[in-house]
Amino acid sequence: ESETGEDEQPWKNSRLPGTLRPRHYDLRLNVCMDNFTFSGEVSIELECLNATRFIVLHADRLEVLNFIIQCCIYCHFNMYVLVLHRELKPLRLYRLNISYDAAIEDELLGFFRTGFVHRYLAVTQFSPIHARKAFPCFDEPVYKATFSLGLRHDAQYASLSNMPVESSSLSDEDGWLTNMFARTPRMSTYYLAWAVCNFTFRETQTDGGVTIRLYARPDAISSGSGDYALHITERLLGFYQDFFKVQYSLPKLDLLAVPKHPYAAMENWGLSVFVEQKILLDADVSSSSYQMELTMVVVHEICHQVGTRTPSSETTCGSTNVLSPLQ
Repeated sequence: ESETGEDEQPWKNSRLPGTLRPRHYDLRLNVCMDNFTFSGEVSIELECLNATRFIVLHADRLEVLNFIIQCCIYCHFNMYVLVLHRELKPLRLYRLNISYDAAIEDELLGFFRTGFVHRYLAVTQFSPIHARKAFPCFDEPVYKATFSLGLRHDAQYASLSNMPVESSSLSDEDGWLTNMFARTPRMSTYYLAWAVCNFTFRETQTDGGVTIRLYARPDAISSGSGDYALHITERLLGFYQDFFKVQYSLPKLDLLAVPKHPYAAMENWGLSVFVEQKILLDADVSSSSYQMELTMVVVHEICHQVGTRTPSSETTCGSTNVLSPLQ
């Protein structure tokens, strides 16, 4: 592995070359909340579109462990360039395996930590180009793929992702929990999301069988501060499915309330993340204007959960902040 200057770099463009296309990511993470570090293994199934002697992908602040071939780092664009001994052939499938270590930073991008006085959680923020901070990937929106995720962590924590947990196992050796999540639909890297937290939840279910859960700190859940957002989310999901004439295609939708986030909310597919003030409501002390502001944030995010999966979504959802049955 070497850090090279621009003159020595085999690929100098700021965009990926397009010679390879990822089809599937198999990602496994060990998350240590005691020292805010994680280790990962990713296996990427690649389709070769044009013959090439090198693989270009993104990785930012990841300590890659197992490259046995020449690897060049192009720091300016967070690119790793793997120089191969033999040429990859078009129309063939290949598998790239990478192991790495990284820190769970506090800068609110990538896989970051946030919390209260004595309680921390770790959550992702990948949009627009920060998935590369959590795993080596083709981190441009055009490179859509499916994802299989496994999260291993101390059993006192729960873990969430875009899809439901498919299987769980508890280690007899260290007491750590491993959650394996169902395979996602094809999507861009910035839609992938996960969280490790020791929150509790309330849940409801739509008439169509979609489970909606709101996760927050235990005292907020027990006081009912999330009940209003949970209620309107159930109504909004049905409204937008009727409006866009398309069904919400995942089996569940989680809403996660966090103390700090770079945005008011982020509509990761199946796992929307909100700043607490934009989703938790104390009905006894909150004003009507505050309730309306919270409502509009939830309206916007649920619109994206359904509307961004329609052919006209990019032009439609930008102006759908007023599409609410609650007004």
